[in-house]
Amino acid sequence: MKKVVLVVLSLCLCLSFLSGCASSGGTRTTGEAIDDAVIVADINKKIVKDPDLSYWKIHVASNQGNVVLTGTVKTQAAVDKATALAQTTKGVKTVQNTLVIQP
Repeated sequence: MKKVVLVVLSLCLCLSFLSGCASSGGTRTTGEAIDDAVIVADINKKIVKDPDLSYWKIHVASNQGNVVLTGTVKTQAAVDKATALAQTTKGVKTVQNTLVIQP
């Protein structure tokens, strides 16, 4: 009898926890988080492969397809190139570029 009560209580606890995980307007789903991780990985691959950008410290973040680039580069051309690489990546909605030019 005690085992049955524990099982029922455990199920109720699990169900109440899972209902709290339902997506609302401001929260991200697991799928969105995975999509953002793929976007970041794809942009980072492009940056590493590019000889003009690979030596610079560029951080890429994505939230629901909205990408933010931060860090430093050598020229305005590098800023523009990083922006273009991000914009042409599948799943990207917007790109906010806050890269700083550091000669």
